[in-house]
Amino acid sequence: MPKKTPFYVMNNSHEIEHALLTHLLSRVALEEEIQRNTTDPFPKENELEKFSRADSSIEAIVNYLFTRRQNMFINVFYRYMESGNLKNPLVIRPWLFPEEMLYDALSSEAGTHTVFIVGAHHGSEVARFSDLASVQECVLFEPVPDNFKVLCDKVRHLGKYVHAIEAAISDTIGSLNFYDSTNQGNGSLLAPTNFEKEQFGTEIKEIISVDSITLDFYCSISQIFPTVLWIDVQGAEMHVIRGSGLALRDCIYIYIEVSVWRGLYSGGSCLLDIDKFLNSLGYLCIQLGTDLGNGTGNALYKRKS
Repeated sequence: MPKKTPFYVMNNSHEIEHALLTHLLSRVALEEEIQRNTTDPFPKENELEKFSRADSSIEAIVNYLFTRRQNMFINVFYRYMESGNLKNPLVIRPWLFPEEMLYDALSSEAGTHTVFIVGAHHGSEVARFSDLASVQECVLFEPVPDNFKVLCDKVRHLGKYVHAIEAAISDTIGSLNFYDSTNQGNGSLLAPTNFEKEQFGTEIKEIISVDSITLDFYCSISQIFPTVLWIDVQGAEMHVIRGSGLALRDCIYIYIEVSVWRGLYSGGSCLLDIDKFLNSLGYLCIQLGTDLGNGTGNALYKRKS
């Protein structure tokens, strides 16, 4: 029997080169679900079909979503979220879809993989990667000493499968300030903006000095190169990528946090900056999933074949 297409993947019937679009699937699903429970007026046209006939670049997607968020959509969305009427996973947790698409690809495609996790924190992703037969090793980077201790304790039983490095990854080799956060896992090399504080209640707990290296430096010394790069660095994504020219030589997938409209951290990059740079390196966004309200979430990129 042919393999069933995962429900979170959109068939490319309109030859959309860039992605997805979980946003658009989410909006269609949400509008259909709300229309079953309310008389609130929503456009009748199929938004996904309408958008498919237009420019499908990431820039067009961002502009389209920004325009649409100005209307009543967001208020209705949150009202129904609070009511508990929304059950469709396309609607309530779209930011998880790039992650699910990555796991599905690694479990179904031929070949073996080395996974680098930049900003590993306590290693919550490691267990799932270790269950995939295709993943041969994981390299974890975490700069905060307290987090690094927890991380090592958590992954010690995996032995040689895991390499844990106590360092930040950026485009600089040396010492950098790290803004540790009141929100676990939201610390960054960059200071949080008011937008981050408003959306997630993040405040600076303390500023500490951490060691920083580039991925190019680590790969040249270790001769270990990622085929999957997972970047979870709270706004400092471009700093990681700019220091990774050599490191990306074998990299097929890049999973990365994104903010569509506004930076969460001072000097941080938004989706368009990341997309333009990764396009120049030969990567295309194949899945985009973010919060429909604030535009923050994750994206999955794949190297062009």
